[in-house]
Amino acid sequence: TIRYLDEAGIAHVGAGANLDQARRPVIRKVRSLLVGFLGYYGLRPHSDCHPATADSAGTVMRILSYIRKDVHLLRPKVDFVVVNFHWGYEKENYPREDQIFVAHKTIDYGADLVVGHHPHVWQGIERYKGGIIAYSLGNFIFGGNSRTYEQSALLKVRFAKGKNKKMDARIVPIEIDHWQPRLLTGADSVNMINQIKKYSEIFKQSIF
Repeated sequence: TIRYLDEAGIAHVGAGANLDQARRPVIRKVRSLLVGFLGYYGLRPHSDCHPATADSAGTVMRILSYIRKDVHLLRPKVDFVVVNFHWGYEKENYPREDQIFVAHKTIDYGADLVVGHHPHVWQGIERYKGGIIAYSLGNFIFGGNSRTYEQSALLKVRFAKGKNKKMDARIVPIEIDHWQPRLLTGADSVNMINQIKKYSEIFKQSIF
């Protein structure tokens, strides 16, 4: 997978030829901003997800000491830090307590945005201490899905640096028909936003 991504010029995080490479961030300039990305793998606590070692390929496990150090090293180099987690349980619309704990810790360590995936359905979006946590983004283009049609959404995030550094996010509803995403409109769009808003009601603060 990594070889094909490299050949296509697609940056990636969370896996590598060894642990050092797997923990290496990707930094991209987006207009005038530097955005850093980190990735971690761990579907459930203590799960074995082909962890990388000092001399073997694999993924970066969801270990708090790794996250803390990696975010600490990346933070001074960029304007915003985005951390991605492959985690959770398929088809569940609410995160488990261990995911919420790790997401909060990640923001505490200095990340601005936490993004999760694996459940293949949307979960809620939380505002926490100035950061934003999207626990699961559902599906976008997922060729392994036996369903040829489903409704989902994109998370559109706007960063602004400087004295009034801030971050805003909004939902962009989509439909996926034969693996081709298109924008949703009308009542379907409103219903999709309301679903995600409902999933976000468990949090003290959300983007809604």
